[in-house]
Amino acid sequence: MKLLLSVLVSFCSRANRFRCFSIYLLLLCCGIYPLTTNATVEPIPVEVFGSIPDVTLLQISPDAKHLASFVRVNLDDVKGFALNVTNLENGEKSYPLFTKNDVYIPNWMVWKNEELLLVGVRFPTRIFEDFGQTPETRMFSVNIRSGEVKSVYNKRMNNNFDGANFVPLIQDDVVHFLPNDHDHILLYVAGAVHKVNLYKNSSSYEQRPEAGLQWYYSDESGRVRAGFGTKYKETEATTYYRKPGKRKWNKIHTFDYFGNEGMYPLGFDKDPNVLLYLVDHEGFLSVYKKNMATDAAGELIYSRPGRDVNGSLVHDSTTGKAVGIKESYNGAFYFWDGTFDALLAGLAKALPNTSNEIYSYSKDKNSYIVMARSSNEAGTYYLGNRKAGTLKAIAQRNAALDRFTLPRSKSVIVKAVDGFDIHGILTFPETSTKPLPTVVIPNGNMWSSHTETFNYLVQFLTNRGYAVLQIDPRGSGKGHQYSAEGTGEMTGKAQQDIVDFVNYYVKKGLVDGSKICAMGEGMNGQMAMVSLLYSSEMYKCGVAINSVLDVARRSNDYDLYWAQRVGDGYQNARKYSPLQEAKNIGAPVLVIHGKKSSTESWDVAEKFFNRVKKKNKQSRLLILDDGDNNFSRSEDRVSALRAIEEFLLLTLKPKQ
Repeated sequence: MKLLLSVLVSFCSRANRFRCFSIYLLLLCCGIYPLTTNATVEPIPVEVFGSIPDVTLLQISPDAKHLASFVRVNLDDVKGFALNVTNLENGEKSYPLFTKNDVYIPNWMVWKNEELLLVGVRFPTRIFEDFGQTPETRMFSVNIRSGEVKSVYNKRMNNNFDGANFVPLIQDDVVHFLPNDHDHILLYVAGAVHKVNLYKNSSSYEQRPEAGLQWYYSDESGRVRAGFGTKYKETEATTYYRKPGKRKWNKIHTFDYFGNEGMYPLGFDKDPNVLLYLVDHEGFLSVYKKNMATDAAGELIYSRPGRDVNGSLVHDSTTGKAVGIKESYNGAFYFWDGTFDALLAGLAKALPNTSNEIYSYSKDKNSYIVMARSSNEAGTYYLGNRKAGTLKAIAQRNAALDRFTLPRSKSVIVKAVDGFDIHGILTFPETSTKPLPTVVIPNGNMWSSHTETFNYLVQFLTNRGYAVLQIDPRGSGKGHQYSAEGTGEMTGKAQQDIVDFVNYYVKKGLVDGSKICAMGEGMNGQMAMVSLLYSSEMYKCGVAINSVLDVARRSNDYDLYWAQRVGDGYQNARKYSPLQEAKNIGAPVLVIHGKKSSTESWDVAEKFFNRVKKKNKQSRLLILDDGDNNFSRSEDRVSALRAIEEFLLLTLKPKQ
């Protein structure tokens, strides 16, 4: 742990302070962060698309006196992210933390109080030889006044395990930040909930490990009173509750984890008897509340049209009431109490062409950070003041890319041959030449769906002249009902959905039916490879990026997700498994895989490539030594994009 801390802070040690400042002087010359304006359309270098964000995780302090963020450092010999803390009253800046992006990646950041920042980082490590990299996380406290950086985890949290060398993989799972307690948080580590003193580096048990529970939720007093768990290698899940001041856990709901009858706790309202939770409402997970001291039915308090709600509860700092949710998929705040309705309406008028979401706000709700972004804008951060009525652009996520004009994406629905509504996203190059060579990105994930948000891969492809169809076949995460429609249909109706969607735009003269490539990352990559197997006549090539490839092993050995999707038994799983069916893929395939990816072991990707290459010699392989799931280094993104560009020129032969 001392070595870890020394790596993180050494770059900005006293000897390097001037160097740190010199880096940021370049970045901060146009305000707090670099800002640009859109210019004319022109060819865009691959390095611009492959750049990781310039600025990320902006957070304003509770007293609105400081602004914290991670800023990209891109020197010849040093690349990574540095924590930048700006005093908004006098403009002074400090840089208490640095992390190389081939070692640790900033994952999240929260102000605990006016002087203490909590930072979560992630990194890959190989624990199980057969299953690729295993993601690990760490959490640090950063005191902006003293400059001290400390690990939040301490070895006393190991008391329930034998062996002094045991180190939990996940160390940043916060159960509750306890905003009314200056010094403490509740932290889940290795099955137990600990109350951690962030200043004394001490901890005590708040909840010891309990059989059958893997997730815990506390009330606003910090008492752990709700839980959730699944049985090992079974799909049965149970929601637990216990009364204030009691130790006994009561089962309140048992269900099939992959069904649509789930009940997922979020936490408690100001009233410790009122439990808030997620259940299905019109096909999507929505927020309900229920007074557990009475027999009254649950009450719907918040839903999002066309999307599941998923995240952590937000409470009003004055009233203590639950007022909103911080979404897990994008980190933005959404409220149901009306507090920010007028502000958001005003932002919609001021910034009509972007989605404007609140990412941070002060304790008095006067100062706030908004990110404005769209499918063709990587995102701009704004600092607002409600009393003064001001809104100032302070940072762009990709300043170099925002100099260019990019095409907007469009959400569409296409009817399948059986009448099913297939959702998808279209992005076309701004050209009059039609039909276009096309990349199809099919969704293979039952818990997520394509959205009209910025996607550097999609924009790169359209800039190179390809139409991009992001398709959500039945079984995708467009809500429980949409997902359930695809059970057992990955090689059946889901594939037909993809074919119907593509053919619709072929018939409209927008897509060149003779020049189509299936592409995807992770589970989408697995679905793209299945498409090459079961709709082979449609595709000229395929691209698998950090993809799930050995489904047969997963469904048999340990992964309930794949067991549910493909059914029981190795033989049934084979037809969904690109590795086992590689010999039947006739089209050339580009396989891109990072050695630090946790989706699949890189040697499985290599084995898959060797099998497909026997059938088609145009197949290509790119293994990135430091590549993780998201290609968190610019070098890896650029290498992947160049390989894709060359491969598509070889296989689709678009007009130049």
